Parts: sequence; C-alpha cells; structure tokens
Amino acid sequence: MDVGNLQKRWYICTNFLKAVIQHLSIRWYFLLVVMFLCSTTLYALPHQYEQFDNLSNMTQNLCVRSIAQTADGMMWLGTEDGLYSFNGYHLRKMEMRFADGQGEEERTLGCINCLVPDSDSLLIGCERGLLSFHLHTHTVRMLPYAKGENVRGILKAHGHWWVATAKAIYQDGTRLKWHQGEIFSIGSDDTHIYIGTQEKVMRYAFERKTFEAMMENVWIATCFITASPQEVWVGTARNVIAWQGEQETFRCTVPVAKSLCIDKQGNLLVGTDNGLYIIEKNKSIHHVLHDARVRESLSGDAVWSLFRDHDDNIWIGTNSGISMAVDNDLLATYTLPSITGESTGNQLFCIYSDGQDRLWMGGSNGLVCVEHLGGDQQKVRWYRIDNEHFPIPHNRIRAILSDSQHRLWVGGDGGLFLLNERTGQLERYAIEEESHHWVYDIEEGKNGNLIVTTFDATYVVKFDSTHECLDVIRKTEPKNLHARKQEMASLLSQYGLPDLYLSAYKDPHKGVLLLGGTDRFSILHTNKLRKTAVPATLQVTDILVNGIRHICPSDITFKSCTFEPHENIQQFFLTDFDYADERPDNYSYRITGQNEWVDIQTTDRSITFTNLSAGSYQLYIRQGNQEGNQTELTPVFTFTIEASWYATTWAGILYFLLLTGLLYGIYRFVEQRKRLLQERKERAELLARAKEKEKELLSDNEYLAGQLRLQLMEKSGDQGEFSADEKFLLDITRIIEENMDDSELNVNTLSEKSGISTKQLYRRIKALTGMPVVAYIRDQRLKKAASLLATGNFTVSEVMYMVGFSSASYFTRCFREEYGVTPSAYNEKT
Repeated sequence: MDVGNLQKRWYICTNFLKAVIQHLSIRWYFLLVVMFLCSTTLYALPHQYEQFDNLSNMTQNLCVRSIAQTADGMMWLGTEDGLYSFNGYHLRKMEMRFADGQGEEERTLGCINCLVPDSDSLLIGCERGLLSFHLHTHTVRMLPYAKGENVRGILKAHGHWWVATAKAIYQDGTRLKWHQGEIFSIGSDDTHIYIGTQEKVMRYAFERKTFEAMMENVWIATCFITASPQEVWVGTARNVIAWQGEQETFRCTVPVAKSLCIDKQGNLLVGTDNGLYIIEKNKSIHHVLHDARVRESLSGDAVWSLFRDHDDNIWIGTNSGISMAVDNDLLATYTLPSITGESTGNQLFCIYSDGQDRLWMGGSNGLVCVEHLGGDQQKVRWYRIDNEHFPIPHNRIRAILSDSQHRLWVGGDGGLFLLNERTGQLERYAIEEESHHWVYDIEEGKNGNLIVTTFDATYVVKFDSTHECLDVIRKTEPKNLHARKQEMASLLSQYGLPDLYLSAYKDPHKGVLLLGGTDRFSILHTNKLRKTAVPATLQVTDILVNGIRHICPSDITFKSCTFEPHENIQQFFLTDFDYADERPDNYSYRITGQNEWVDIQTTDRSITFTNLSAGSYQLYIRQGNQEGNQTELTPVFTFTIEASWYATTWAGILYFLLLTGLLYGIYRFVEQRKRLLQERKERAELLARAKEKEKELLSDNEYLAGQLRLQLMEKSGDQGEFSADEKFLLDITRIIEENMDDSELNVNTLSEKSGISTKQLYRRIKALTGMPVVAYIRDQRLKKAASLLATGNFTVSEVMYMVGFSSASYFTRCFREEYGVTPSAYNEKT
C-alpha cells in the first residue's frame, strides 16, 4: 500500500469537505441574516399600520379611487359607483342632481378619479369630464372645459387651478399646448408643475410657458408627492423614485404605484396593486397586505388612494373599501393575534395590571399574561387547558387580583389560583367547604384576608403561607355582584366608550384605563385625555325623513328646517368628526318641552323622533354629564312640524263657524218646533171651538154631499136613481167632507178610505169633474169654506182650520183665486 498516495487522497478529501462545510456555513449564515432582517422589519413596522379601522365594513363593497376632506371635517369618497359622504358614523351616497339640466346620458360619470375641495364646492374629476359639486345644495354642474375627457388630476398651485386629462393640460380653464402623449398624473411643488406620461416625467417652465423633460425612461408615471422643498417622489408602474434637485436619489421596485402619501412621522406610503408599502426615512421598507383571517387587516390588496386628514389619520382606499390607520395617542388598541401570534381568540371578562409591567387578561379561553407590552423584552404566556407549558383545569377566568403582599390571585370555573413567581405556574388552592369551586370575584379585606365569592357563598379566607393552604374565617350568602358590574359600566360610560368592551380596569400605577373586549384590548391614556382633549359637541350632518327623503342641505347649513304634517319620523345624524375617537365622551340630548336628558348611542350617533306633535322645537346637546340650565346652552338645530290642515288656525276658525252655525240651527229648530207646537195647539183649540159652534147651529156637515145630491137628482129627474159614476162621485165627496179638517188629506188618503186605486181615482174624477184629484179636493175645501163664512158665525181662522188649510197666506190666495175676494171680505159681504 502506498502511504503517500493515501495521505494525498486524505488531504484532498478533507479540503473538499472543508470547502463544502464552509460553503454551506456561508449560505446558512446568509439565510439566517435574511431571516433576521425580515423578522426585524416585521417587528419594526410602525404601530399605526399594524391594524386598521375598516369602518365596520360599511365600505367593503366600494372600490375607493379618491378621498378628500372639506373644511367642516366631512370625508368624501370618490368610487367606481359614485360619490359618498362619511361623517365617522354614517355613509351616504350622493345623488347627482344637475343644476343646469343636462340630459340623462351625461349623468353616468364612470369612475371618480380625483376629488379636490374648493371653497363651498367639491371638484370632481371623472371619465366624463370635470364637475363642481355644491356642498350646500348638493347640486352638480359640468364645467365647460374638459367636457367629455377623462380627468386624471386636479390641483391648485402657484395661484392657478390645473387640470390634467388624458390628452390635455388646462390652466384656469385654458388649454395649454401639449404634444407629449397620454397623461396619467399631475403634481407640483414650490417651483414646478409635474406631468406624468407613459415614458417620461415632464415639468412646466413658467418663464417659457413650455414643458420640458425632467425624467426619462420611466414606465407610466402614475403619481407625485413632495416630501420636502427639494425632494419629489414619483410613483410609476414599476418603481417608486426619489428625485432631489436634478438627480435620482432612491429607487425601489413596487407593483404599480397608484397613490402616494406622507404621514406625520415622515414615512412615505405607497398604494400599489399589491398592498401598501411603507418607506421610512432611513429607507427601510415594509409591506402590508390583506389577511382574511384578521378582521383589522388591510381591507384589500389593490390600494387606489391614500389621504392624510386634518387629524393626521391615514385613509387608505382599496378595491374593497376604506381602511384607516388611526393616529391616536390617547387610545391604543391591540388584537390578541398581533400579540400572541395565534389565531385563537378570547372574550376578556377581566383585565388587570399588577404593577410589575405585566398585563393579565382573563376570559372565556383562559388567561393571557403579557410582560413588557410593546418593548424589546415583550413576553406572552397563555394559561389554558390545551397548553402543556402553562395548563389550567378550566378555561373560564372571571377575576384577577394582586394583594398587598404582591401575590397574584386568579379565580374562575376551575377554582382559586395563586401565581408561583418562580415557576410561572398557576397553583390551585381549594376552599374545603366549597362544592362547585366556581369563583366569581376576589377582593382583599382587612388584615390581608381575601373575600372570595363563589357560586355557593362568599368566604373570608386567610392564606397560610407556612402550610400553603386557605383557612376559612367566615362564610356568608353569595355577594351580589350587580353593583360591581354597574361600576364598570359607569366607568365605560364616563369616557363615552363604545359597547364593544366587556371589562375595564383603572391602573393606578400608570394612569391608564385598561379595556378588554372580544379578541382585543385597549389602553386609554386618561392622563393625556385630561390635558389634551378639546371639548366638542355633536353637529347635525344629515336628516332623513320617513326613512326616504333627505332634507335640503342648505337647511343643515342654516340649522333650521320645517317638516310637513305627514313627515312624522325624523332621524337626525350627528358627528363630532373625531374619526380616531381621540375625545371619548358620552353625549345626551333633549328637545323643547322635554324634561329628561337622553343618552345618544356611541356606536350610532343618531336621534330619531316619531310622531311629535305640531309646533316648534329646539334640539340641545350636552357633553358628558355636565349640569346647567337648558337656556344656557345653544341649540344645535331648530325645527318646526307643521300642523295638519284640520289642526291649523284657519281650520279652527272654520270649526268655530260650523259649530256656531250648528248651534244656531239647533236653536232655530227648537224655536220653530215650539212655534209649530204652539200653532198646532192653538189650531186644535180653535177647531174645537168651531166644532162646538157647528153643533149649536144647524149642522152643515152634510152640506157638500147634500148640494151634490140635489144637483144629481135634478140631473136624474123624478126617478131619483143615480148612476154608478154619480154614486162614485157622491161617495168621494162624502169622504172629503168627513176628513175636511185633515190638512194631510190627499190622493193616497182617498185611495185608502175608498178602496179605489189612485190611478182609477185620477181617471174617473177627471172624467166626471174635469179636474185632477188634488184640484177637486181643494175645490171642495173652498166651497165648504165659503159655506161656513156665509153663516157669519165663524172667524176666518176657524174656517181655515175647519177646511184643512194650515197656512193663512195660502188659504187667502186660493180663496181669492176661486171667489175673487179674500175670506175676510167675503165674510163681511155676506
């Protein structure tokens, strides 16, 4: 065997192995460095962008292309579905009511690309041109220039309005010469106007009034923003580029930059087709994407628009609505997944700080302990049944307490536990007399004793540290915990906090209020609140009538309106434009004639009135629980409900006149009735006296029938026999004579008494006498009257009633027509 060859081979093999190991070590080292950098970048993500307020998903069906804020604080959203307003609580789609009567074909605006406030109007750039939306009337007019063109940018710079369409640049409505191809964006700084095209970035030279190339070899310059007087950022379809002076200073690759924004800390935000990029001042880059598993993640990956509002909140318009990165130094909210790194949730029934920079949160799914929250040494322990490192017998935790000896006690359905500071475990301590071991509350009493309330009873116990057991000192009935719940509810109400919190604890060590909710917790810095919070009141931003009609916006401006009688449901929408909830407070209201103040719901700042009576009302709103006379407050709105037509003053006058007329009619009817009764009575008396006179004298009862009989006998000759017609007429005349004093005697009466039909009576009397039945009856009455008057024993009135007349004037007229003189004259003549 050649030893030299073996040594040589061994040397070659060992060197090869060393090289392989060294190569692998370098690769693993490089991989570890990359992983460290990635983890560092993730950890260093600004807190403002770790979670977002997605506006309760009110906008999740909207693709938000542009965002603006007017001077009053109202937010405006330009979407693919039109224009929306948002006051922090209510989202409303604006109707495009054209003031100058454009046709229906011009009302389809397409996507709204840009929104810019201008005094009392909102300029809207869309695919159909440039519009002006009047904020006080909500009417729209199409501006004459850029009509029919796709407007891609609007800005006011250097004392002029600049409008960029796909094919032209307008300065104060005047079209400038442009020959550089399709335009995608426009921007400005203190010295230049920038125009982004498909291959270049152009800038406008004011002296020469021409456009010159600033940056070439770009692929679709889509957006601009000025970071400082010397630095301009340019977003393109491939990159984000920093340009300072006359040269590029930084470039990074992004997938189609759509919008740029700079936050309060100076970070550059880039909205892209693939989420949100954050470029810090030191040029470290963070990438934020939508996560369907996390409710507070970015609402969508296609970020179309970015906007920084008056309070430095960042509004992010995506293909799935709005996400807001809240700049709130007062209220910091954390989700459990962002702290624990697990998707498991927990309803936090109790939250506690033990003064050792440890936060304890117990609920439906165990106990979470967070040490050094937000610091470099942050640690998390989650005590629950399925955690092999920190197990507990039951997950439901209801009470947490650190006693005067700095011992941490925890109570729940698994019993009473004490934290072992050395091992970090929860050790169970049983109360021997207790059967269920369900602990609901823990307090510290005198002499360091614990007051433990369970399902069965309330125990006063003493912890024996020597024998590590609990000694029961006293047992009573279970303590009523309703007062404790009321105290917590009052604490939440004091700061006007929404109803999404289940527990609260005022930390005496740090001067903060800890709040526990479902899968989240918050820290309210009450010490800052007292120093920085600015008193505010709610404003009326919209009024919906009967759930259908919005009142005229000018009424909102002048804080006064009138409702018609049928508009009996009025819903007032209010806001303080505090989008970040920096001034947590509760509000209450009352109206004229109302004695009690009514709380306004914090989750829905609206007030609804139903079926208010007609009249004028003033709406008053106060903040917190402030006391004071209502007259010292200024009404936020005045409204009048008109009365129905039947409740107006004119209707009252009409009712009065009708009632007066009715009463007068009743009076007249009663008086007429009395008069008729009196006349009837007098007539009856007069008729009775006349009858008596008739009996004393020679009876004339058979006068008419006797006269008729004599006439008929003369006609019939000596034979003395009457024909059937003569007998018929004689019978009818006798019936008339027998009922002469009946003023109601008529054809029907004759028909009933004679048994002959009315038709036959008409026919036969007409044939025999030549007169109608009514005329024959009147003729017989008048003949009888003449006969009675001729005797000289009766007055005219007595005769009138005896022959069946009830009206003296009618009797006189008929008598005169028959005999040519009045009854009185006839009586005197005879």
